[in-house]
Amino acid sequence: MTAERLTASRDGSPVLIAHRTTMGMRPENTIVGIEAAVASGVDGVEIDLHATRDGVPVLMHDDSLARTTGDERGVEAVTLDELRALRVIDPHGTVGPQPVPTFAEALAATAATHLVIEVKQAGIEDLVARAVREADALARCSLCAFDAGVCAASAAAMPGMPVSLLAAPNRETAEVLAQAADLGLAGVSLHHSMVDAQLVRDAHDAGLTVATWTVNDDADVRRMHAAGVDLICGDYPARLVEVVRGA
Repeated sequence: MTAERLTASRDGSPVLIAHRTTMGMRPENTIVGIEAAVASGVDGVEIDLHATRDGVPVLMHDDSLARTTGDERGVEAVTLDELRALRVIDPHGTVGPQPVPTFAEALAATAATHLVIEVKQAGIEDLVARAVREADALARCSLCAFDAGVCAASAAAMPGMPVSLLAAPNRETAEVLAQAADLGLAGVSLHHSMVDAQLVRDAHDAGLTVATWTVNDDADVRRMHAAGVDLICGDYPARLVEVVRGA
């Protein structure tokens, strides 16, 4: 799946993405989560990035390691070697504790699928771009961030990669669309509660794609599909495939 495939197909079927690898069934942001996502039949995998103290981008959603590993330090406070000694807790009890992957390892594990990169930490855009170039992965990646500055810097560092502005329900959708358009971004990525068919039409009229997250309820998946969104991201990838494609 190339970057150009991030718009809905001609039959209106949205791109389906597994959130935080496969957060609903595997430890989040892990290689086993990537493997489960790929096996489910979705179009791609979403990950979150922070960088360690020694400048290595790694898969981690939070600033702190506490929730996912039990270590109270921040991601930026540890070296990669220190992080290698930790394990991501398995809240599902299915596969046991898992290593924290580097971004390079995730790029290798997703070589045959699309990768949606959420950059959680400002200032690491060049580190992310370097890893993408080294993996020759530009054509199979897209990127998103809540921080408009991160979006702009990422788009500048990786010309040709689709970059979307993330937004939560505390923001006005018209403001989000206008900001994304002003920055010259490819699209917006919105919580599903913010999205209806009119919003999608407005975004498309502005030349923006619409991604939605975290869509886990079957009724919400159907609603997003009917609204015409370009991408649906959820914790249960096999459920997305079943509801949208009848697999």
